[in-house]
Parts: sequence; structure tokens; C-alpha cells
Amino acid sequence: DMEANRKVVLDWARQAGVPGVFLPDLDQPRQTDTLLAVAAYLSAQAASGQALVLSGGHGVGKSFAAAVALRRSWARLGPTRMAWFYFPRLVGDLLQPGDEQRLILEHACAVQLAVFDDLGREYLKVGGAMDAKMDSIIYAREGNRVPTIFTTNQTPGELRERLSAASWDRLKGWAVFEVCNDTSLRRAPDALPG
Repeated sequence: DMEANRKVVLDWARQAGVPGVFLPDLDQPRQTDTLLAVAAYLSAQAASGQALVLSGGHGVGKSFAAAVALRRSWARLGPTRMAWFYFPRLVGDLLQPGDEQRLILEHACAVQLAVFDDLGREYLKVGGAMDAKMDSIIYAREGNRVPTIFTTNQTPGELRERLSAASWDRLKGWAVFEVCNDTSLRRAPDALPG
């Protein structure tokens, strides 16, 4: 039953951390250049384990397109082989003491299809603990050719400055970069006070 399947997908997406605002439109999204780039990635590069970096301004549909990618991969992968990581939260989780951070890092390194949403929004101390964890994630995913989608508001040049030299070198050879220059798709309600 399609409706029961949709409910299972939406429940998983909510628990995985996919923003709720995306959920109503996952099955019939409005076509944008960003969404077309994700469709092309899923039909070609994902199978070979490449990464996709969606870079661009606020509200152009990068995160939504990444959520659609998970939805479109559902039948092939199922819920246990996909993950959504909101990067600022991932940084916080990985910097907490305890064994939980090891499990989260292992999952981020190994899950079959991962979305890392909003890479670059977090505070990273150059040479700090998170640099090593980010290096581990990129090293493992690139080395094992595991499909990965990164979304970021940063340009490729800004990412190069933000990541370690080793991570950037791996990313530039492994990822397809798609710069999304659309205008914001977010609409303000008509009744907003001036």
C-alpha cells in the first residue's frame, strides 16, 4: 500500500532529522536545477561511490534536494543504509565525551548513503578535534567509495580554506561540485509585519 509506505518513509525521515518542512513535498517536488543535479547524481555518480557537493546561497533547495535523494533511494537501500546528518549537530555530538561519539563517527563513516547538511555552518577550530574527525569521515567515505551528499552555503574556495589540506584533496578528487545559483525558494507569508 503506497500510503502505508509513505508513512513509514516520513516517520523514518523525521527520526533521522530531515527537516519537517520538506516532508510533504518529497514525492512530488517542484523541479529545480538543484533537483535535476541530484537526479543526475543518483542515476550516474552515486553508483560509482562518488560524492556530490551542493554549494550555493540560502534557500536555493540544496537541503530539500538532498532529502529527495534519500526518498528516491528508499526502495533500493531502506532505512538502515541511509542517514541524514545536520552538520552543526554532528559536530556537537562528536565533541561530547563518551562512547556515543565513537558510534556516531563509525556510522557517519560507513552508512551506505549519507547526507551531511550545512557543512561549514559549524564553528571549527583549525587543527582542532573536529578537523581530525572530519578527516576520518572523508577518508573513510572516499576510500571506500561510499555515496555521499554534502550541502553547504560556502563556495568551493571557501570549503578549501575551511577543510584540512588532506580532506580538501580527497574531496576535490572524489566529489562532483554543483554550484546552485537559483534565487531563494522560500516565500514569506503575505501578512508579515513591515
